[in-house]
Amino acid sequence: CARALAGEAAGPGGQALPWPAAFFATTCLMHAEDVAAHEDAAALAQAALDALPPESAGRELLSAQLDAHLPEHTAVLRRFGRYPHRNAVYGRATTPDEAAWLASDECPGWAKSQMGGPGPGPAAAA
Repeated sequence: CARALAGEAAGPGGQALPWPAAFFATTCLMHAEDVAAHEDAAALAQAALDALPPESAGRELLSAQLDAHLPEHTAVLRRFGRYPHRNAVYGRATTPDEAAWLASDECPGWAKSQMGGPGPGPAAAA
């Protein structure tokens, strides 16, 4: 499990994972609808990044995870408590705030590209 790997690798006395494994686990964790998993992802990626020599090919990928992808995903969870673009797939009602965000330019392309079905899911009763 990615959470167990993150805890072992980033915890006290832990050993950083090789960067490909850290990248894979970080990607899994940042797609969880759980801010704590995102925090684990950040610690895991940072530990792997810190262990890499400056010329390593993995530095660019891990840096992108830490500096762009992970914070953008985490911001959505902090705002809504879930990924609104998954509402239709999970049969969840979409709140008016989520619907407005999903229809806006603020909604990132990765979220729009993953919306299940023809729209963001049924609107919640106001």
